[in-house]
Amino acid sequence: SNDKPSQYLIGAGIADVTGPPLGSPMWGYARPGQNTEGIHTRLKSRAFIFVDPATDNRLLFASVDIGNIEHHVFLEVLDRLKARFGELYTKNNVILSATHTHSGPDGYSHTRVSSGLIGLLNPTHFERIVSGIMASIEAAHANLQPGKLLVNNGDVIGAGANRSMAAYNANPDQERARYTQAMDLNMTLLLYTSDASDDMQCLDLGGRRVIKKKKKKNKKNLLL
Repeated sequence: SNDKPSQYLIGAGIADVTGPPLGSPMWGYARPGQNTEGIHTRLKSRAFIFVDPATDNRLLFASVDIGNIEHHVFLEVLDRLKARFGELYTKNNVILSATHTHSGPDGYSHTRVSSGLIGLLNPTHFERIVSGIMASIEAAHANLQPGKLLVNNGDVIGAGANRSMAAYNANPDQERARYTQAMDLNMTLLLYTSDASDDMQCLDLGGRRVIKKKKKKNKKNLLL
């Protein structure tokens, strides 16, 4: 219940991770020449920190608008966290999650260059992503305040479609019989509210979408 006393200290922060807007290979595309041609919306890192005041145990979760969290991105963020916060945030309590967007540039991988699909490593883009993740984490750490956590789970109807029904229907009958739909409709949503303001934060635990809004239902206060 939202009427219960605050359970945690909760912080949220957001920062920009937008990469090269022109001429960079886009993430996950196998066709040469599928390059960026400008910016439609900027890409963000959204960090959330949850602290148990009784034990000081904490979890850091960042949702980043990139295709994947490349291993060296994670390692570099861990190195910078150690330099900035000591042992407060480590591999044991840090989760970096990508929204898996294909609508952004690639070229930040150290390990998949041999695939020939992503272009060479772009150190400037790599730095943009890592520094943006760090900026969002630093903002969340500085913003820790008492709040409440709520969680809900259910099916979201009419919000998506199977992108290849021909491939899905090629599965054996016994495989398709295990499911009631041609795609996974289930969503788990984490909601937290701040005691200090009327802000609410919603996080799809699949890492795909973050919503911030005021408690009053005003579209101008909705940020996706």
